[in-house]
Amino acid sequence: MKVLAFAVSNSRKLINKDLFCCNTAPAETLLISYAEHNGNCTVADKKLFDWASRKNREVCQGKPIVMMATSAGAGGAKDALSLAMKSARLFAGSVMASLYAPEFCKHSDRCEGVLTNLDMVAQLQATLSPPQPT
Repeated sequence: MKVLAFAVSNSRKLINKDLFCCNTAPAETLLISYAEHNGNCTVADKKLFDWASRKNREVCQGKPIVMMATSAGAGGAKDALSLAMKSARLFAGSVMASLYAPEFCKHSDRCEGVLTNLDMVAQLQATLSPPQPT
């Protein structure tokens, strides 16, 4: 399965808009990670979809999406994730799974770049695993 995965950045040299517009076609699934500022999606999130939708309003091209979000707080970017999930349909996206990780600094090793909370690791693996045939 071809997956396009990216995290939205607030870099002044925002290249995500070019990457997102040009590379969604070959992808079968999109994996998008969101951050949260004050209980809302970041300006970078909005900017990415604003720019990408100028080229094609159906940015997600009907592809299934796995959405993830995290923050340092106990809410774990749950509100930002909820807003992103609601807006997916505006960009021809279909959210197939989502996951939020509260208190990211407490549950991760930033030097190693890994989650240290075993429950969160299991949730992440379950979220990213393809459905098994019944």
